[in-house]
Amino acid sequence: MGAAVVADLGGRALAVARTVEEAGDREAHADLLRRAAADEFASVPLGLELNDSGDLFERAVE
Repeated sequence: MGAAVVADLGGRALAVARTVEEAGDREAHADLLRRAAADEFASVPLGLELNDSGDLFERAVE
């Protein structure tokens, strides 16, 4: 899949999660994150980036 695709999926998952947060649908982004996680090697940097983020929302989504 590659790092660029994983980063794109992660970015899309964050956008979806932010959009649906008010609706209370916390699982709307899960499919995108699962697809990103399928590439275990490329998804590690994204996971670390989200984990180290200063944005509390990004850390919660991760």
